[in-house]
Amino acid sequence: MGETKLKNNLWRQFVLPNWPLIISTLIIFSLITMFVSIAVVKSMTPEVVKFDMKGTVNSFMSQTAGIKTTLSKEQMDQMVSRFNQAMQGSIDDYANANNVIVVVSPAIVGGARDITDEIRNSIATKMKKGDE
Repeated sequence: MGETKLKNNLWRQFVLPNWPLIISTLIIFSLITMFVSIAVVKSMTPEVVKFDMKGTVNSFMSQTAGIKTTLSKEQMDQMVSRFNQAMQGSIDDYANANNVIVVVSPAIVGGARDITDEIRNSIATKMKKGDE
């Protein structure tokens, strides 16, 4: 019985007069937790970006059309292989460095940032390094 009386006294002396403070504290704590959770999820979710692979390959083929006659089939195959490695490496490097998912342009209806120019510049740099 003494224990029940102590609980009732504690309830009357602390909880009842401070209930607005207790409720406010719980609401503020819940809001802070919600905003932190949203920030963490947003920072960990990669952005989807698009890359015009078909246009890039077509551009490479048109650039190499003039030199196809001067290269052997073996040399041309090596150049195409270097291009493919440079393109895949550039896409992988960009995706890892920028925490993005790279998707080919036809797969995106709209709203994604286009990174084609950055990838093409990276491919050109990698291809030049291969010539040295």
